[in-house]
Amino acid sequence: MKIFKFFVKEIFFKRILFIIGVFLLAFMANYLVFTATRSSISTLLGYKEVSYLKKDNSFVANLDPSSPYDLNDISEEEIKEVYDYLGENFTYGFYTDGVVANLDNPYDMEVSFAYLNETYDKINSFDIAKGENISFDYDLKKNDEIPVLIGHGLSENYPIGSKIDLFEYGLLDDVRLRVVGILNKDDYRTNIYVLNSKQYNNFSVILPINDSYIEKANLALKAQGLSDLILLDTNEKEIAELKAYIKDKLNFDFNFLTQEEISANFKEYYLDALKLILLVSGIIALILSFINIYLSISGLNMMIKDLTINLFAGLSLEGLRKIFYKFFLGLFALNLLGLYAFVSISRYGSWLRKEILSATFGFLSLTSIDWMAFGLVVLFNLIMCLVIVEISMARIKKIPISLGVLQ
Repeated sequence: MKIFKFFVKEIFFKRILFIIGVFLLAFMANYLVFTATRSSISTLLGYKEVSYLKKDNSFVANLDPSSPYDLNDISEEEIKEVYDYLGENFTYGFYTDGVVANLDNPYDMEVSFAYLNETYDKINSFDIAKGENISFDYDLKKNDEIPVLIGHGLSENYPIGSKIDLFEYGLLDDVRLRVVGILNKDDYRTNIYVLNSKQYNNFSVILPINDSYIEKANLALKAQGLSDLILLDTNEKEIAELKAYIKDKLNFDFNFLTQEEISANFKEYYLDALKLILLVSGIIALILSFINIYLSISGLNMMIKDLTINLFAGLSLEGLRKIFYKFFLGLFALNLLGLYAFVSISRYGSWLRKEILSATFGFLSLTSIDWMAFGLVVLFNLIMCLVIVEISMARIKKIPISLGVLQ
């Protein structure tokens, strides 16, 4: 240890610009590798999550961007007829979110309400940490309590069995909710159109809807729900008839896309751009790494006199190798701590901005996706350390000790 401290203090730290240069280049390379890897992992997990849409004869509703959309032009009766038509002719999954309400919690965050029907729950249910899944057999006409799931961030104030009385914006009425289950920490839903985008449910209330709910729901929620419908076990002819029916009743133009079409759109508008970003990031990271390796080896060459004097005084090559590994592993470990702090602060920014669908708890502030990407960065640093030390040792071995001292 005394020898190592001597090398660090008397040899390495006398070249402080060398140390700073290596640190900064490594940090930039690490950040590029981290962001590229995290985006790739998030996209792959997104593909896995939306695999339920790959069933034959399944379509996803999507409001055409050029469609007129004025809720003042439609009536409750007209949209009721559309839902009656859906119920009589289709099996459909209903899921929509975005309704925000105030609900007491220790983090002073607003709460997002998400609504789903039984069909959606069967094809893409939520993962529950505690309690049981929601049921759909309540009856609002009898003033039944509505069973709900809540996010991890709400579990302290609302444990399983809690009753929540509130004004529910989907119904525009007072209701009583009963907590039956708590979601996994950092449970998320993938945007089916942007597969590397995640919405976290730590501050969400998952509310089941049935016929009695849809009957009483406000017009805005029912109109919004149409834009997220998943139609199962149908065909192009029935979809064309539904499209015409909605156009006739509501004057809304809807597109109905298969998973293949959604994936093709993602590939065209996002995936190709993401691949380019990953490629450019990878090339820049490699260039930075090569520069870093070159700078490190050049810096060690500048220290050749000090190194060979110590070899001449009895330090073995194996001992010198161990000193190199300790130094560069320590330097890269500090760099990784800097990257960890940077990502943690970025995650914490969602809390400061009160972004309820981005706020995460994670393990030591990072999500599981972050940790997977971070693990690859650690491997990248180990490889870089190995290359720097072994190339440096190979160069030192070729220099006779007497020549090194003369230099």
